[in-house]
Amino acid sequence: MLQHEPSGVQQSVAFPFLELDMPQSCPGHSSGSVTGESSVADVDDAGAEVMFIEKEFAEEYENFRAERLQTLTKDELVRDYIDLERRLEKLQQGRRMDQNETSATEVEHLRTENARLSAENDSLQTELAKLRTLRKTSDE
Repeated sequence: MLQHEPSGVQQSVAFPFLELDMPQSCPGHSSGSVTGESSVADVDDAGAEVMFIEKEFAEEYENFRAERLQTLTKDELVRDYIDLERRLEKLQQGRRMDQNETSATEVEHLRTENARLSAENDSLQTELAKLRTLRKTSDE
C-alpha cells in the first residue's frame, strides 16, 4: 500500500523505514535523475553495487564451502584432498611447460640477437681497421 506525502513522493506504509534508513551510497538505492540521464554519481553507485555483490558472493561462497566440508565424511575429505593435489600437479606441470616454452623462445631470441651483435661487431672492427690504416697513412 502506497501513501502520497505532501511533497508528491510515494512512500510504502508497510515499510517506511526502508527508504528512510538507506544511506545514499547503499547499492540499489537510486540517486539518479528523474529524466533518466546518468551522472558520475550513478557510475559510482554502479561500481559500489558491483563491489557489494562481489563481496556478498565471496562470503556466501565461503560459507557454502565451509558447510559442505563439514558435511563430508573423512573418506570424502581425503578424496577431495587427493583430487585437489592432482589438479595442483597438473597446473604446475602446465606452468612448467609454459615456462619451458617461454625459455626456449627467449633462448632463440637471444641467439638471434647474439648473431646480429656479432655481425655488427665484425663490421665495426673492419671499419676500425680501415680508420687506423687511414690514420697511419695520413700521419706519414
